[in-house]
Amino acid sequence: MTNTLFTANCEPAVWLWSKKYCGRMLLVALLAFPQAVFASTKTPIFFRTFQPHQTWVDQSSKLRLLSENDAPTAYTKTLEWIAGIPAFASAEDQARALNVLSRVEHNLSLTEQGYVHANTALEIAIAAHDRAGRAEAQLNIANFALYQGNIDLLITATMQSASLFEEGDSPDLLGEARLGATVMYRRLGQLDESITFALRSFEKAKNNGNPQLLAYAHRGLGISYQQSKNNYESERHFREMLKYSEIAHSKLLKALALMGISDAEDASGHLKNSEVLLRSALKTCREAAIPYCEGVLLNHLAENLREQGKIRESFPLLAEAESNYREHRNKIGLWWTIKYRGDNYQFLHEHEKALAAAEEASTIADEIDFPLYKTESAKQLASVYASRQDFKQAYRYASTAIDIANREAGATISSRTAELAKKYASETKQRQIEELKRAAQLQRSETRQHQLWLVLLSSAVILLAVTYFLLRLRRTQKEITRLNATLEKRVEQRTADLRQREQEYRTLAENSPNFIARYSLEGHHTFTNPAYAQLFGITETITDTPLIPVLLACIECVRDTGIPTETEILLETAQTSPRWINISMTAERGVNNEIVSILGIGYEVTDRKLRETQDEIRFSIYEHLAFGGDLTEILAQVTEYAQTSSGSIKSTIIIPHSRLDGDEQNPQESGMHSEPILTPEGQVLGHVVSQSDLPLSDDDLTRLKQASHLAAIAIERQHTNDRLRHQASYDALTGLPNRRLLHDRLHEEIAKASRTKQPLGLLFVDLDRFKEVNDSLGHHIGDQLLIEAAKRIRLHIRESDTVARLGGDEFVIVVPDVNKMDHLTRMAQTVLQSLQPAFNIEHQVAYISASIGIASYPLDAENAESLLSCADQAMYAAKERGRNGFSFFTSTMQEEMQQRLHLATDLREALAAGQLIPYFQPIIDTFSGQVVKAEALLRWKHPEHGMVPPDLFIPIAEEMGLIHEIGDWIFLETAKLAGQWADIRSQNSARPIHGQISVNISPRQFMRGNLCDQWMPRLQSLGVPPHYLVIEITEGLLLSEQSDVVGELARFREAGMQVALDDFGTGYSAMAYLKRFSIDYLKIDRSFVNELETDTNDRAIVEAIVAMGHKLGVKMIAEGVETQRQRDILQEIGCEYLQGYFYARPMPAKEFLDYVSAMNSEHTN
Repeated sequence: MTNTLFTANCEPAVWLWSKKYCGRMLLVALLAFPQAVFASTKTPIFFRTFQPHQTWVDQSSKLRLLSENDAPTAYTKTLEWIAGIPAFASAEDQARALNVLSRVEHNLSLTEQGYVHANTALEIAIAAHDRAGRAEAQLNIANFALYQGNIDLLITATMQSASLFEEGDSPDLLGEARLGATVMYRRLGQLDESITFALRSFEKAKNNGNPQLLAYAHRGLGISYQQSKNNYESERHFREMLKYSEIAHSKLLKALALMGISDAEDASGHLKNSEVLLRSALKTCREAAIPYCEGVLLNHLAENLREQGKIRESFPLLAEAESNYREHRNKIGLWWTIKYRGDNYQFLHEHEKALAAAEEASTIADEIDFPLYKTESAKQLASVYASRQDFKQAYRYASTAIDIANREAGATISSRTAELAKKYASETKQRQIEELKRAAQLQRSETRQHQLWLVLLSSAVILLAVTYFLLRLRRTQKEITRLNATLEKRVEQRTADLRQREQEYRTLAENSPNFIARYSLEGHHTFTNPAYAQLFGITETITDTPLIPVLLACIECVRDTGIPTETEILLETAQTSPRWINISMTAERGVNNEIVSILGIGYEVTDRKLRETQDEIRFSIYEHLAFGGDLTEILAQVTEYAQTSSGSIKSTIIIPHSRLDGDEQNPQESGMHSEPILTPEGQVLGHVVSQSDLPLSDDDLTRLKQASHLAAIAIERQHTNDRLRHQASYDALTGLPNRRLLHDRLHEEIAKASRTKQPLGLLFVDLDRFKEVNDSLGHHIGDQLLIEAAKRIRLHIRESDTVARLGGDEFVIVVPDVNKMDHLTRMAQTVLQSLQPAFNIEHQVAYISASIGIASYPLDAENAESLLSCADQAMYAAKERGRNGFSFFTSTMQEEMQQRLHLATDLREALAAGQLIPYFQPIIDTFSGQVVKAEALLRWKHPEHGMVPPDLFIPIAEEMGLIHEIGDWIFLETAKLAGQWADIRSQNSARPIHGQISVNISPRQFMRGNLCDQWMPRLQSLGVPPHYLVIEITEGLLLSEQSDVVGELARFREAGMQVALDDFGTGYSAMAYLKRFSIDYLKIDRSFVNELETDTNDRAIVEAIVAMGHKLGVKMIAEGVETQRQRDILQEIGCEYLQGYFYARPMPAKEFLDYVSAMNSEHTN
């Protein structure tokens, strides 16, 4: 037969995945392998490919290793390799070839054909006396037996393979066989043998030095230590296994090592680390395409996710593992998968699904028929039934699990005894056979004698029968006499026993520490033991002693219902301290089952009730502490808690913030004991003091320490609450009342003023230029200045007045009982004068003033909020008048405020409604007369009020935060117009004139940051070059200490835009600022240009500004040019650009473009 038998017109890859046709053909072919292939005497064509024996052995090892890294490829190469084996190959080579193929099929979970190949290899190896072939075949058979759940075959094959490999030359297979033996000992519960065998394997592996052998040895130790709960050693050996698996280049061993490390991490509580390791192992195993390894890792990962509470995530993994095991008929793997699924359902309280899974796992365990799996399944069923409240079934399966475990333990213990018994039984059986032979011979000789006596015996039977009946009659008479005597003796004995038992019961009752009594149905004592009599003080006849009402009620209840009852009663007598008694009563019944009496049994529960009382008090204390109870009430409960510790403590008091002299040193001699109340830092908050006539026990002292601790918690919590209340109502910096407390007091004072008809005054104080001091000298100096200012204000108010800090540099003074408005005037003047002297703070000198707004109730407002608002408006009016002054609220301010509120509401809709319109005012080149620049201005065309001035609605937009949206919009509109202007210039002029439009940026919008980054992409989308635009800022922005101002201006200039400084000369600009900030244009304020014709000082200032700008390379733009004379003077001075009504007013975009075209055409011509 040629090698075409092995191909069977089917590619190897197709064999791997089509088990219905090609796989069966392979199986048939290889079953015929020994007879068909190796029996051929012809020399086939592939004889040339045959290699020397040692090279061929190395090739088989390489194929085994390849199957641990890429099982499908290994399968293909193995088939090709087998096809090249010559017909004259030895039996050893035949066995080795089948063993290699079986090993690859094992890794691919091709169980049926792999098992057949392993058995065929075993038969060939036995016939050829090939010890190595037998060992490898037994190892393969053990692996397939594990798949099939055949535990007996697994044990036999594993132990035989380990024994056979000891003298072999295959260290990788030897390591695997030793590992199998180690695991087998563990499966059999022989942990000591498992560790011992694993250590022996490890020593041999170290001597050999083979990395695969060392990897298997470390895994054996890792598993053994893992089973004995030694996680440290287990993880160490698995990490060593990982190292050697990488040296051996085995993905299978690497995946198993990672799984072992993961189990150690799991046992140490590091579930997340365990999950990461398992996922890495699963990935490695998938790369090697080894199904049984994937199934094991899927189950481990699912169990890990369940332990982390990720139950739902584990179900897809279990489903994949179940599909894997069912496809490859791996019973043990399938049992673990179904069991894990049942555990998940039970954790989710899905009891029906959990029961179905547990029953399925139990069925599989019965098929496997190994105690480990049957015991675990029985335990799982018991747990499921217990969760379903079916305790009968739960008990049944729990008992089954115990019985299986006990039988297994018994079988292990008596294994030697069984061997001895078998031997003994064999010897005994032989002796019995000899005895039976001798008995048969004796019986034949006696048969003849028996025949002779038969006739005589027949005759004697009749005589004996008559005699028997006569004797029987006589014996019956004697038996009756004997039975009567016996019955009398039994009655006497029974009576004696009853008397003895009654005496024993009485002795027990009389000496029992429990309280025992019998009551008649009418509620009288018929019996009491000494403990009961002493408890209730019974000294008279027991039937005359009355019962307490609660006992009578219990007797009547049992008498009427027949149901036992139990109750606890408190006995308080003058002779003893209060005692708690638990009494149970039950009915005693007569012959006819009627109730004849009531039996009561009781015992003392005072200690338990005392503990319960203490627990209730302690819980109440904790509850009050948690929910902010009153300190006095909590300390009273602490006192009660201390006194309940013992009857020896007469009284207990808590003395906060106090120390005792003398008693602490000798508490037992003085009858007093003092326990300090300490904070965690050791601060003494007070003492718990107890008085007692007797020395306190250790329990009493412990209870007092607990009371001290509880008192410390309560007092400390009260102090904390006080601090929190103070922090909630007072400013942390100045110590003044904050906004919240101000509102509370203001409402109180308004209510009082309403009752007494006395006016109430309110002063709203805002420090002038505080921000400049804070920014220039630092926030620390600013804070100290606020503290000092608060002190000065507080010195000049009455005790009945309230000064509060609203926040920042704003203060409010509430002045009740104002008889005359002059009083508020004088107070405002006094506050202003107190703030005028210099503030000397840490060697720094600062000067500030204040603006004060004054309003009164009920003249200006009717409630607190309105009163504050009125004073606030008056304060702004004072600032507008020049600061460092005060202003009373007027009705005009109210109207302005209402107007601002309406404008603020309308402004929110103005942009969307198209009411905001961009206007543009031309800027003229002084010397050419052409329009070269323009300034974009914003106008609001209100539907009711007409054109609203910018100085009215721009501050409102800044306050409301709308300035950002409006600023972005006006920038885009300006950019569009700049692009249109550029198009007109290029079309209508042979020599285009450079033109720019400036956009005003609000300081608030600028401080938002990243304006340049936001605007540049928009310019690019419009196709407008940046140099067409100029950003225009105010002097106030330069004075800001914000570090981003310099950087943001630099970014604008780097992008190509220029910068203009507006209103130059009216603020605080200086050469230093101009040098620090890169400015392209200075705009001279209109206040200097207005008087330029008549005021020589203004002309001198303008000349100086222009000269200074030229020195710095800055060009000048004059605002507010309205006359020809102003134009001429500015031209003489050298101002480059002019802007004002002399040329044009601001106009809409279309009019501006028309104006530019006409103006530039005129001057060009």
